[in-house]
Amino acid sequence: MKPAGLLLFLVSFATSSPGAGPENQIDELIDRKLAEQTVPPNEIVDDATFLRRVSLDLVGRIPTLAEIEQYESQPAESRRHWIVDELLNHNPEGYTSHFYHFWADLLRINKRLGTNETPDDVEYAYRFWIKQALYQNLPYDEFVQQLITAEGHSWENGALGYYQRDRGMPLDNLSNTIRVFLGTRLECAQCHDHPFDVWTQMDYYKMAAFSYGMASKGHTNANREALQVHLEKTGEKAFRAASGLRADSIPVFRKAADLKSWMTKQRSAGAWPQILKSSGLSEPEFTEAAKRGIDALKTHNRSAQQLQNAENSLFVRVRYVTTRGVERTLQLPHDYQYKDAAPFDPVEASTMFGPEVSLSDTAHPTDRIRAYAEWMTSPENPTFTRVIVNRLWKQIFGAALFEPVDEITESTTISNPELLTY
Repeated sequence: MKPAGLLLFLVSFATSSPGAGPENQIDELIDRKLAEQTVPPNEIVDDATFLRRVSLDLVGRIPTLAEIEQYESQPAESRRHWIVDELLNHNPEGYTSHFYHFWADLLRINKRLGTNETPDDVEYAYRFWIKQALYQNLPYDEFVQQLITAEGHSWENGALGYYQRDRGMPLDNLSNTIRVFLGTRLECAQCHDHPFDVWTQMDYYKMAAFSYGMASKGHTNANREALQVHLEKTGEKAFRAASGLRADSIPVFRKAADLKSWMTKQRSAGAWPQILKSSGLSEPEFTEAAKRGIDALKTHNRSAQQLQNAENSLFVRVRYVTTRGVERTLQLPHDYQYKDAAPFDPVEASTMFGPEVSLSDTAHPTDRIRAYAEWMTSPENPTFTRVIVNRLWKQIFGAALFEPVDEITESTTISNPELLTY
């Protein structure tokens, strides 16, 4: 369901009239629970109070004079329905502005996404992406899918701010993802089995393996890569020309310690006499030739450093503007103490509950993250829907159907289970 549509659904029941519409079903479920608990319902507020409250709830401000006049000009039996629809569907700027703050708080958006190294442009693109999603009333499952699978450059896809916010902290990103979208506090299981819930440390790392390959450090560019290849080739050429050591079996030595280490290994392997014979040099001559090559390479590298400094000054502002899936294996921590695995064992991605996600051994990181997003937002994963309904219910009515809104456990008490399910 679309967020604004869900709000319309939640708010409209307060204005219900006799009939069989969804708002009447909500009323019935609430009335039934109140009757069970012998709690009288609140009195219905007058039109002016309702207008003020619904304006504050949906667009974050009191109604304008024009809105008051329009509201009062509507038929009494339908004006409350009319203002809800007007504020959500015909005045999306107010709704977008107000609920942007709701999402900015949940997603922990702050200046430069928490680090001075993040370019302002990445932060602005992320903020703009969320506002556009709200303005266009993007369905909630698509909203979350696009955040979790965000890849590319910030100027192409502002949603990648979701990973830039936790750049270099993939495990923290996983903890926040599960808390915000599945209402589960999994972070305790990062260090040990959860003491107050069913989740194990292995559950945590299997979930983290889905998004562990989403890298947000550095910026790849064909020109940068081509420059690096060019400098490596010219450096090798300078070494070979100065040393005269052209055999493929003889590496390029960057410093005297590399030469000494390599010579020791060749002696141990019994290959050193043959290398000297092939080169036509004595050991002192070989050593002297290699040192000439090292000096030439150092001279080359000093000139190359100037090029690299210039290149870095050009790209310093776009170091952290990219998120992409990379091959990276998640390992258990060094102090893992349970019998089902050993420290540093690799971990394969697996879901903590619900239908298992099938992944091949050769699955690309992009395939894993898409499977993860589809599992999370699937209709077969009712937790996803319950959490957002509960969050928005609390946002509108001030009290959630279960508390805390981001900590569902086996002992969680739902005040009206039938209502939440509906």
